[in-house]
Amino acid sequence: MTVLDGRRSNGGARPGAGAPTKAARSGLQAALDTCVSQAEREQLWRNLLAQALDDNPKVSLPAITLLFAYVYGRPTEIREVSGSEGSPLEIVVRYAED
Repeated sequence: MTVLDGRRSNGGARPGAGAPTKAARSGLQAALDTCVSQAEREQLWRNLLAQALDDNPKVSLPAITLLFAYVYGRPTEIREVSGSEGSPLEIVVRYAED
């Protein structure tokens, strides 16, 4: 099907779109495990920790952020929903009459 502007098949899901599957991620992880030894992984963590302890905030802050994200997990994102100009939302419940 061709639309007026020349595009074809522009609706619906595309093959390969979206996040990789769990099987693909675990396959990638297995491949990386064979390429990087345990000693090299430990050295990478030591290097990241050394960067986190650097006196330069341009070096330490990204390293601290990454280190904390992996060690403690990323914090949940909190979004506050409010009305216009920060006023509380008005919730109206209407019941159908019998």
